Amino acid sequence: MKSAIISTNYKAIKLVSKNEKWLIPSIIINSLFANLSPYVNIYMSALIVNEISGQRNVRDLTILVLITVLSNLVISLVSSMLGKFKNRSWTRFENAEKIMFMEHGFSLDYVHLEDSEVRQSRRKIDESKNINNYGIWSMIYSFENISDNIINIIFAIIFMSSLFGIIITQSNDIVGIFLFPILLILLVSLSIFISMKNSKKLSKLGEEMSDNMIYVNKISNSYGGYQMGKDIRIYDMIKIYKRLNDEVEQAHIKGSRKYWFGHRNTLIPDAIISQVINFLTYAFVCLNAVRGLFQVGSVILYVGYISRLIDAFKSFSSNIAMYKMNLPFLQHYLKFFDIENTMTKGRMHIDARGSGNYEIEFHNVSFKYPGSETFAIENLSMILNNKKRLAVVGMNGSGKTTMIKLLCRLYDPCDGKITLNGVDIKEYDYLEYMGLFSVVFQDFKLFSVDLGQNVAADSVYDENKVNKCLNEAGFSKRLADMPNGLKTCLYKDFEESGVEISGGEAQKIALARALYKEAPFIILDEPTAALDPISEEEIYMKFNEIINDKTAVYISHRLSSCRFCDEIAVFHEGKLIQHGSHQELVSMKQGKYYEMWAAQAQYYT
Repeated sequence: MKSAIISTNYKAIKLVSKNEKWLIPSIIINSLFANLSPYVNIYMSALIVNEISGQRNVRDLTILVLITVLSNLVISLVSSMLGKFKNRSWTRFENAEKIMFMEHGFSLDYVHLEDSEVRQSRRKIDESKNINNYGIWSMIYSFENISDNIINIIFAIIFMSSLFGIIITQSNDIVGIFLFPILLILLVSLSIFISMKNSKKLSKLGEEMSDNMIYVNKISNSYGGYQMGKDIRIYDMIKIYKRLNDEVEQAHIKGSRKYWFGHRNTLIPDAIISQVINFLTYAFVCLNAVRGLFQVGSVILYVGYISRLIDAFKSFSSNIAMYKMNLPFLQHYLKFFDIENTMTKGRMHIDARGSGNYEIEFHNVSFKYPGSETFAIENLSMILNNKKRLAVVGMNGSGKTTMIKLLCRLYDPCDGKITLNGVDIKEYDYLEYMGLFSVVFQDFKLFSVDLGQNVAADSVYDENKVNKCLNEAGFSKRLADMPNGLKTCLYKDFEESGVEISGGEAQKIALARALYKEAPFIILDEPTAALDPISEEEIYMKFNEIINDKTAVYISHRLSSCRFCDEIAVFHEGKLIQHGSHQELVSMKQGKYYEMWAAQAQYYT
């Protein structure tokens, strides 16, 4: 356990320093000056009290007061500057942490993003932070506290060394000299032992609280948001809402009560030991003062130093216990950044044969999703011919979208291979290969930034090109109504002046984004599924006109939308069962395509 604490926290400190190199040094330097002031004040107060109870020399008293004030002023100014520097470093790391998660998340293989365990891990990190800043932040807080503790211990030992020097040289009470330190050591050791023992209990309670909050938020998010407002009103679902709300409240209360009661109970023994230690400290110092070993003012001096030394030791042990308690949360935090990509990225540049010619072929490709026993794609062999239109049709769950994910290398096949111009796509530079595709997914996303950035997928863009793409996608009329043209922000998440757009308008923007990229492959993965069949066919036909000589793949479960394509691939239960033109396939009256065509034709005749 000890080695795990050291290695894990050392790894965390390296992660912090990598993203904000001045945070850890600023904490240490700030602790040095921030903890100096109390010792100076204790020391100067003792001198002033001794002078008042002794000679009462006004000149000497004035000098002592001036030294105290000036010392505090200098220390305060230096501490203030160091504190501001530390706070700036702290803020920079807070921002850096957000970027850490964003960059790591975007760099992960897509398979990890769809992995429920990875998503659960990310949620647990957030909930652990919300409970008591467990994880990296608890480590930083404890590091700052331990820096304070170590500096306090060093200062206290240096300043109070004169106490035992006086007692040893001026007193024959050898038993008293050694009995007091022994009792203090035993009591402090007992306090440390209890703290370390309780840390395991608190860690378990913290994990339970974290898991409970994931459950609470999962319920809360299941019925939150304005999207459900219409259904709640139409179907009078307020009773369900209230029941779920009661479940959330009770789960939260139960989890919180268990955690905070457990936390409170661990503090009681420590509070009792602290009072016993305070009693012994005052008794020892005051008795020696009564015996005339030092002046009255020195009581303030030595009681203050001993108290700060003991508090520093106890706080040190508490923070070590906090490190132990935080260990599983910190390990979980770091584990997220240890997730390694397994997909081969490749280094080969793509050769387009000098004329933009690309041919992609599936060779007996099979694929099953992680954790699934069923193949989503099985023994798929097919060719995407250069500059041709391919329609991919089939029932829901037949493997159409999975085929697109494999084509775009969001996943790699479990068996078989996919080649581009005869070369396994794993051999090509990953980002260069991804650059070949413009895809409009069924669940495409637009962002709460301005319209131009949504189309260009970049903060810097060619306005003429964006306008051209929007016009080709049929958005020009709506664009004319935008208050700030291409600079108009979509949605109101960040700007009150943001514009809400309809589903159909969003689809046109997504199509314009696909055009803007100018990739040689255009893929439409049922982005118009919410539209009626006629509207979908119109969009597909128009899109077919404007993509010129690009290779296009259209996915739809509506066969009428894809009659214009050169080839049609029919998927069923993860397998390619038919392949040919519309006329060829519709003539095969025993085939799946004819069955689907006949079933849908009644809606158009």
